[in-house]
Amino acid sequence: TCMGTGGFLMEALEVLTNYAGDDEDKISDICNKQLIGFENDSTLFALACSNMFLHGDGRSNLLFRSSLLRDDRESLANNNDEILFNYIKEQKPRKCIINPPYEQDNPIKFVKQALEYIEPYGKLIIIMPTPTLTKHQKNGGMTHDILKIAKLDFVIKMPYNLFSEQGRSVNTSIFGFTKTPHHKSDNTLFYNLETDEFVSIQHK
Repeated sequence: TCMGTGGFLMEALEVLTNYAGDDEDKISDICNKQLIGFENDSTLFALACSNMFLHGDGRSNLLFRSSLLRDDRESLANNNDEILFNYIKEQKPRKCIINPPYEQDNPIKFVKQALEYIEPYGKLIIIMPTPTLTKHQKNGGMTHDILKIAKLDFVIKMPYNLFSEQGRSVNTSIFGFTKTPHHKSDNTLFYNLETDEFVSIQHK
């Protein structure tokens, strides 16, 4: 979801096809059935399709719309929630990587939606503002609903200034979930990546 120009999907395609070796039937199955991406920006969607084509195709399940159900913006294409949800569930996705938009409460919505899509014991990795789960844990908030169905495996706090939103630096972390209920006795790994020795240069 939120595939942008398809960077995550291109990496996934390369890894999976390498595993498949010379098995042409398996490679065809990977390209046609095992990769799913959402994007509702027409320019980014076109670039993602082009990139996937240049890297061995895999465009069959690139969808021009939001991955969020019950998203009623009139600008969205193919906005039929029931058909979309049933289609994604039929593909039985087991792994999901998301770098969602950070404005408003989008990140927590994408977490919950992705968990609804993936299979039991599936894995979700999402990059989002560090305070997201804390912000939504009060008064039976969405964090409570998420932990009912997914275990928080790890939180990796990323270097500051790695991402920006509307000209402001955003304190981000990588969150890892497994789709099985989180219990009080479960362990969660917290890691503070103070620096990765890279320099972030924002787009001019």
